[in-house]
Amino acid sequence: MKRKSESMGQKPLEGHRVFDFTGAKSGPFCTMMLADFGAEVFDIENPHKADATRKMKPSFNNTSTEYFSLHRGKKNVQIDMKYPAGRKLAYELIKKCDIFVENGKPGSAAKLGLGYEDVKKLRPDVIYTSISGFGQTGPYRDRAAFDTVIQAMSGFMSITGPENGECTKAGPSLSDLSAGIMAALGTAMAVIRRDRTGEGTYLDLAMMDTMCMLLDVAIDDYLNSGHVRKPLGNKHPANCIAEPVKCKDATFILQMFGEPMHKRFCQAFNMPDFTLDPRFSSGPQRVAHRDELVHNIVEPVLAKYTMKEVAEILEKNGLPFGTINTIDKVVADPQFKERDCIINVTDSLNGTYPTMGTPFKFSNFDMPKNTFCDQPGEHNAEVLRNVLGMSDDEIRKTFASMDVEVKL
Repeated sequence: MKRKSESMGQKPLEGHRVFDFTGAKSGPFCTMMLADFGAEVFDIENPHKADATRKMKPSFNNTSTEYFSLHRGKKNVQIDMKYPAGRKLAYELIKKCDIFVENGKPGSAAKLGLGYEDVKKLRPDVIYTSISGFGQTGPYRDRAAFDTVIQAMSGFMSITGPENGECTKAGPSLSDLSAGIMAALGTAMAVIRRDRTGEGTYLDLAMMDTMCMLLDVAIDDYLNSGHVRKPLGNKHPANCIAEPVKCKDATFILQMFGEPMHKRFCQAFNMPDFTLDPRFSSGPQRVAHRDELVHNIVEPVLAKYTMKEVAEILEKNGLPFGTINTIDKVVADPQFKERDCIINVTDSLNGTYPTMGTPFKFSNFDMPKNTFCDQPGEHNAEVLRNVLGMSDDEIRKTFASMDVEVKL
């Protein structure tokens, strides 16, 4: 399908405003996606304590790749809730926002006067999204949590890693990112419901719950059969061939499912149909005799072919495979380039940088191809003028009361 130009179509969250009271990664990732979908996001930053991700490496004049990938498309407003002027400013801005997102420890926002009940009094139909490590209830609700902690406690690490080796975490911050995705999805669903009922809502989203959901059927297997999964490295727990295999000059991933696909593989490489062998006649049998099938039967045949030749044969026969790419190879891959995955983010201090965009491809509107990254307080005056209708003198006095210099 030929996609229309970026200027076509209204984005689904246009007209919605977000009070983004988040930090670290899960919350900013959520609000970044809300911004991509058209919401006007006010990125609240304490003027006396800059966002910790700004200085992570690599960094350009105190704006890191971590920061602009999470905070792109948002308007930075400096508010310190310890000052009366800061609280007043936050409350006035919240009245203009229909979505509030925070990801502190349970109760931390309420201590600053920004809990759900506080915000609901200011904006009765607010959608208030709270992201936390373990949720707002339960014996662990008050525990601090970071990504690796949740990967460990959710059971994710217990099924990840080399076979008979140590458990390991996923490379990316999977707990943070998946919680951000789920929070954005839940917030969008709440917007739809409010459009129908007029009611706001409170969303309690836990990283722990999210990671447990992402365990595929590992929990279901245990609940229904008592089976506790263990790490299998790059092997599929219930399917074979579905793992790394070697050809003449490379190791690649081959993943097939069902007898017809395995038969087609045998035909493609002019080898005897191993599905006729009782050891390899079904999925469970192939899993039980995995090493014998892969190393003694399949790899000796593939050893006659280069990766280029293998790829041509597999693609021609509709058989799933994938090269094991490093990041530089991913970025250079023609499929990656064709899908238009990279967008440009412009920092008013540092210039324009490429960053990874979101994967959505719609037929009648596009996600941003060019966006911006906020410097601390960059949008102070703009937001207070345009959203709150404040005069320059009022703006100057408000920020002076928080011991902040504002550019007008």
